[in-house]
Amino acid sequence: MTCNFNQSDGEIAMWVDCGSVRTSGDDVSCEVSKRKFILRLDDGREWNCEFFEEIDESSCVVSTERSLIKLQARKMASGKWPRLTKIEDAVSELQVWNLRKDIYEKEIGRASCRERV
Repeated sequence: MTCNFNQSDGEIAMWVDCGSVRTSGDDVSCEVSKRKFILRLDDGREWNCEFFEEIDESSCVVSTERSLIKLQARKMASGKWPRLTKIEDAVSELQVWNLRKDIYEKEIGRASCRERV
């Protein structure tokens, strides 16, 4: 799933593209708090982000259209955000761990080959 967002001084709008899957309100569940948005699809996929700053969760509107899930909300403090998420690099800790694991396994494999020679 991919995400794009747009903003004004007082609001954010973000779109999560679920790919080739057509969505409806029946197969999507969302949790929204002042700092976090969690999206779950019936097919088991999940997407979440921690917002750069707080939003007014009571103003939040989530809608679906084809493969897009759209969230609109007011910001608690007006002003432009430098990015949507609090963490600059949107790579999840799991992705980083998997990358490090692959590098580690390659290094161990090389070491094992050297030991056999």
